[in-house]
Amino acid sequence: MQLRATELVITNAGPALAAQQKPAQFFERFRKQNAASDSPGLGLSIVQSITTFYGFTVAYDYAPDSARHTLRVRFASAVPRP
Repeated sequence: MQLRATELVITNAGPALAAQQKPAQFFERFRKQNAASDSPGLGLSIVQSITTFYGFTVAYDYAPDSARHTLRVRFASAVPRP
């Protein structure tokens, strides 16, 4: 995990994505990587709602060569303080 003034980046290794899985779909409610999982598939949908509310952006990326999953939250431009 990396936290900077402009972004939060979380990267971890995990199960490989199947060829038909698209990382952008994981932001849809009730969509999950593994259909057999006990998870309701709401995590990234909630993250996206919160980031949108605050004017941030969120992106999910997957690197197949290393099976690395990365979630990046970019914060809105900081307002200069007086």
